[in-house]
Amino acid sequence: MKETLERPSGKAPRQANIELLRITSMLAVIAMHFLGVGGVMTASTGVWFVVTSVLYSFLIVATSCYVLIGGYFLATSRFRTGRIFRLLLEFFTYTFGIYLLFGLVVLIKNGDNLFSWHEFLTFYLFPIVHEENWFVTCYLLMLLFAPFYNILLQHLTQSQHKLLIGICVFLFSVVPSVIWHASGQFLQNGGYTFVWFSTLYFVAAYFRLYGFPSGAKPAVLCGLYVLAAAGTAALVNREFLYPGVLTEEHNGYYFFFNYNFLTTFAASVAFFALFHYVTIRSAKLGRTINKVASYSFAVFLIHTHPAITGALWNGVVHAERFVNSPLVFVGILVVPPVLYAVCSLVEQVRLWFSRPLLESKALNAKFAEWDEKSGFNETTES
Repeated sequence: MKETLERPSGKAPRQANIELLRITSMLAVIAMHFLGVGGVMTASTGVWFVVTSVLYSFLIVATSCYVLIGGYFLATSRFRTGRIFRLLLEFFTYTFGIYLLFGLVVLIKNGDNLFSWHEFLTFYLFPIVHEENWFVTCYLLMLLFAPFYNILLQHLTQSQHKLLIGICVFLFSVVPSVIWHASGQFLQNGGYTFVWFSTLYFVAAYFRLYGFPSGAKPAVLCGLYVLAAAGTAALVNREFLYPGVLTEEHNGYYFFFNYNFLTTFAASVAFFALFHYVTIRSAKLGRTINKVASYSFAVFLIHTHPAITGALWNGVVHAERFVNSPLVFVGILVVPPVLYAVCSLVEQVRLWFSRPLLESKALNAKFAEWDEKSGFNETTES
């Protein structure tokens, strides 16, 4: 019999610590995009490149932590068709909605018709498979495969589960981190793939089923996170100072910013485990955290939309003003929470309009019927 963690009871103190990590992760993702996509880090030189690359090295754990959170909860949750439907509805609403709204604004303002049937058919009609939406695609696949993974994991012993993680980490993190030309052969592509999401799922599921190692105390986890992130920063800056280490084929120092790079992986797991020790004693505060965290995926979808990205970083934030400037610290602290708040308001409006559909008794009854027919929940604990 597996020695599982107590399942979430729905009480704020039990879940709010992980939901706080969800919020923290999304804020860090925005900060990463501010530095990377916004060009603040890539355009910086000298000491300011060092500063921004160090910040990026500590922030890059956010993406993997978000995936680990998903795996942690999915490992013992019931299969729900409605969960996948809600994710797709949210995704397609923003994909179509922002595209049409952006085109309408440009048409009214400048008289230019940006609508393209080719673009609509190749990107916006099937956005889930487009490379720019790699995260959503991988996350959706993780949701689809979760019940199969859970059946597998429930039939593995703890030692076998450890071995599975060991093999995956070795093949998809250690080898690609050491052998730079191994990306194609080991199907990891810098961690931007479903293969790496699956590895993170197995890691998170282990923590969910067997708990965190007794030796993983907060001080140890904090030390591991700092050392691993500092290791990434050191490697990045060695490449910056001595560019002969990697060829342009591997995008130079960005090789060390791969999500599956060993130091990034170690820092991500440590940061994720660290929040296990966070205690939210106030039920009211816990409910607030849970509510704010529920907007996180929408925050990601909105601020990374192709029609938004350029205008956001160049026209609204004006990221160029933070290049080679102490203002970068202001940007890191101010831009993410402001953007999170604005996107959350937009998501709340979407939820108001979507409520009749999401609360449809007929639709939810159909979802329940499909869930029952799937048979996945016969062996799932909760």
